[in-house]
Amino acid sequence: MTVDESIIRANALFCDGRYAEAFSLYEAGMKAGHTRAIFNYAYCLQYGYGTTADPARAFGDYRRYTQWFRGTAPVAPAS
Repeated sequence: MTVDESIIRANALFCDGRYAEAFSLYEAGMKAGHTRAIFNYAYCLQYGYGTTADPARAFGDYRRYTQWFRGTAPVAPAS
């Protein structure tokens, strides 16, 4: 399954209320640098879908997404 297919699957799982499974796929996509996965991962973190809510950590991911969108930073997470 490609990263894009994985994110499509994650979106379907999220819509079905299977948040933990969706979060796992978003996390994998985020680590692969998939921009939509970064945003969806941060959203799950912010509100606690499939994980413990962590708004501060979510803010960092939203910021990374925004920096990528503006072209001011790489997408890949820091090692």
